[in-house]
Amino acid sequence: FAPLCGARVQLAEVTLLAIVRVKLQPLVPRIPIVAGTAVSFVGDMLADAAVRLELPLMPGLDLGCLPGVDLAKKMVLGGVVPGMFRYPSWLYSPVLDFDHPAVKQLTRGGGGGSDGDGEHVVTVKVKRARNLDATDGWYSDPFAIVVVAGEADYASRAKRTDVKKRTLKPAWDQTFSFSAADADVLMVAVFDSDAKPTVAKAIDPARLRRKMAPVMRHHAKSLPHAERFHMRVDDIPFHGTVAAKAKAAAEARAIEDGTMSKTEVRKLEKKAQKKANKKANSVGKLLSEAKKRDIERRAALEPPLPPRILSPQQIEKAKKKAAKDAKKAEKARKKAEKDAKKAQKAASKRSLNKSDSMEEEQLDPDRVVSDVEQCIINETVTLSNDLLGMCHVDFKRLLRPGQRKTVWLRLEGGPSDQKRADVGEIDLEDPDGIDPNEEVYGSNADAAGERVDSGFPEIELEIGWMVYEDVSFGTKAAAAVDDDDDDDSYPSDEKIGTVAGTS
Repeated sequence: FAPLCGARVQLAEVTLLAIVRVKLQPLVPRIPIVAGTAVSFVGDMLADAAVRLELPLMPGLDLGCLPGVDLAKKMVLGGVVPGMFRYPSWLYSPVLDFDHPAVKQLTRGGGGGSDGDGEHVVTVKVKRARNLDATDGWYSDPFAIVVVAGEADYASRAKRTDVKKRTLKPAWDQTFSFSAADADVLMVAVFDSDAKPTVAKAIDPARLRRKMAPVMRHHAKSLPHAERFHMRVDDIPFHGTVAAKAKAAAEARAIEDGTMSKTEVRKLEKKAQKKANKKANSVGKLLSEAKKRDIERRAALEPPLPPRILSPQQIEKAKKKAAKDAKKAEKARKKAEKDAKKAQKAASKRSLNKSDSMEEEQLDPDRVVSDVEQCIINETVTLSNDLLGMCHVDFKRLLRPGQRKTVWLRLEGGPSDQKRADVGEIDLEDPDGIDPNEEVYGSNADAAGERVDSGFPEIELEIGWMVYEDVSFGTKAAAAVDDDDDDDSYPSDEKIGTVAGTS
């Protein structure tokens, strides 16, 4: 009957109502603050619509106002239709690239092993040192600094022992714990404590360069780790950037080696050309060019400005001003020449150690600062502490998860090494030089065995690599309590949780 009379029933103004929950997780303590977003619905979605009856020569009638139709509509749209929707319980959209080591460190994702294998913790017990150089007459006041490579700021990753007064064989016996999230290198440095702050308001590049000279090999070893964890504000690893860069590098190597077929090369060239054309024909670029052309067209249509006619008084005033400016410029030029001669005369009187001043050289503020450089700045440039030696140890080569080992490590860069470098016996700045501690990685001797005294500055460390399972909430605290009872005893694997694999 409805089609015969021209009537039509219309379902209009379909509305879907839902409450959306957006979680910003995880948060990181630096720009862009948010590493990912999780979107979900709170409760079920609600559906609503208007049912209209349209008749010829009559206005539309809303059937929803009728009691029976309104009840049926609520039953269908409120109970049946929402149950037919299929949508995920939540959607996660990463903002940062979790394959980047800096992001892993910030979010504690992937702590040195496979995903989900628990929290990796490295404990370093600084026991003692021997054969240290005397910097204060016949003795020194040594203290040690232990730093683990990572993304966090240097101050939170550096641990300092107590100062031992008037000795060349200090015994500290102090233990420090570090989170080993995606890190594998420890730096240990020993200094003589003077603690006399310098009066310089900024870092003198020449002074920093002199202090860094004995440890340039360790700086070269530490710099790749600092660059690995470095994340500038203008180079934030957003989602997909690490994989895209790795793919581009692999394609470039394949093209250079000739292992990629000509067809694949043509595809890459076509893709690059298409991307360039898309960028050239983008809406923003087209609008910018159109705006520029419009400004030039309107400027060409504008009549030229009539020349300004000056009165004789204005001309005379302009001449006087020009003569005054010329006299002022000549005076400034003579003053600059005088100052230059004075500076040159003062520079000729300076000693060789102070010939390189901050006026001639500036530090790059955007450079990547390694842990070695930051340690030297804090201890020997800002303070007047003397370096007694430094070393690096790769604990992932030395240990496996759940193990503990005691090693003696040779300290380099002290006063005795600097004297040997001055006479040409060793080269401390050679980045490819032989590591005197390489033998500790291949040693099969007992971990508690005593190393033969080499006569060089050495430090004894007890390094442990522990893994705490994320699902065990009470084991770590119990292990800590057990560990506090006896400084020389350490919790077994059963107390600290199951070791998550080996390396």
